[in-house]
Amino acid sequence: MVSLNNNFKNAPALPVLQTLENAGFQCWFVGGCVRDCLRGVPPKDYDLATNATPYQVIDTFAAVAVPTIPTGISHGTITVRWQHQSYEVTTFRVDGVYDDSRHPTEVAFTQNIHDDLARRDFTINAMAWHPVHGFIDPYGGKQDLQRQQIRAVGNPAERFAEDALRMLRAIRFAGALDFTIEAHTFAAIKQQCERIRKVARERIGAELLRMLQTPTALRLCYESGLLEQYYPPVAALFDPHKGRQQNPHHIFTVGEHTLAVMSHMPSDLILRVAALCHDLGKPATRGIHPKRGHDTFYNHALASLRLCRPLLRDMCLPKEAKEQICALIEFHDYPLQATPVALKQFLCRHGLPFFEQWMQLRLGDIMGQHPDMQAPKLAHLQAIRDTYRAIAHEPYALSHLALNGTTLYDMGLRGADIGRALSHCLTTVIANPNCNTAAALQPILIRWARKNLQQDLHSTLY
Repeated sequence: MVSLNNNFKNAPALPVLQTLENAGFQCWFVGGCVRDCLRGVPPKDYDLATNATPYQVIDTFAAVAVPTIPTGISHGTITVRWQHQSYEVTTFRVDGVYDDSRHPTEVAFTQNIHDDLARRDFTINAMAWHPVHGFIDPYGGKQDLQRQQIRAVGNPAERFAEDALRMLRAIRFAGALDFTIEAHTFAAIKQQCERIRKVARERIGAELLRMLQTPTALRLCYESGLLEQYYPPVAALFDPHKGRQQNPHHIFTVGEHTLAVMSHMPSDLILRVAALCHDLGKPATRGIHPKRGHDTFYNHALASLRLCRPLLRDMCLPKEAKEQICALIEFHDYPLQATPVALKQFLCRHGLPFFEQWMQLRLGDIMGQHPDMQAPKLAHLQAIRDTYRAIAHEPYALSHLALNGTTLYDMGLRGADIGRALSHCLTTVIANPNCNTAAALQPILIRWARKNLQQDLHSTLY
């Protein structure tokens, strides 16, 4: 563990703390920034707690011309904009009853930092530091960091009854930090997993997105029962029977295969979600080969596409990202040939960015399969890469054509016939890139129009 004094003396949020202290209030660094500093990790953000009321916080910073935002004023939180950075300052508080398993019906402000720390979720988040009064750790958070465990503050059953989302947060922290979950805390999660149904699905989706950066957290979600409560099709992947893959290509359940695929993805969320969902349809499509007797999963990509849509609705991702994910799931098993024409047709249909993502997903999918079956598949993937390098500068999209719609209009085509003619041109140059000149394409178009449109075109070349 490192010295907190050294970590906080240059903290960008220290002037915020000092401003409140100079105005006669108490102010402490709390929560994640203290945890990260103890671990020797630069904090992503700095949260502060104070005995000043929200309006006193606003007035204090108004006096020094620093803007504030009442982001959560009813719960005591004010965002302070100090030198173009945002820092949350929250009044010491005690939470009232949690009627909805998510939010307290009321909060009461207090003058005691210890009261405030008592309401927090986990011991590693219930520590505080002050430049004069030093470090306080009433629940043993520092020791839990050393033990590399996640433990609830006080009675874990009470903590999760107050806020059911804390169960998912416990698993996310365990995955992100590579910690275990303390036995009583994990037992309470298993006992209360049904409470997760009371949490808004969008909040669960947000936690799931964060978990995808450490896929092993999904296994904890399954073992705790939360995954079955939240989205049974994902839980089925880890079930020894439902997720079975008795198949020459696999040695894992679908769930363990999925984790292996995700582990080979970059941090890009589109690829992570596509990896999570690419085999969702396998349990529903499993059959037995009539001659060989092993498991088959015909049309599982389309079943996966259908099953992933409710999950995507819960995730706060742009529409375009969700469309990309769906396309990757639909085509993740596409048998792309390593030939110039097949590859250019694929690029024409999907575009280069999709092709690069598809290649990454294919690589991960192969690496999650039986090691004895990987070599020929990796060789084929390498052949596709080599083919792409060879044809990268050849035309495969309408924008690459030597002719455009204006040229075809001048030749006498109108309306939808222009699109049909351009499509014919593209098919021609994909098969023979040397034809991609106006001089070569115009006589080809003239013959095509005479045959398919019973129309004679005139050349625009002079």
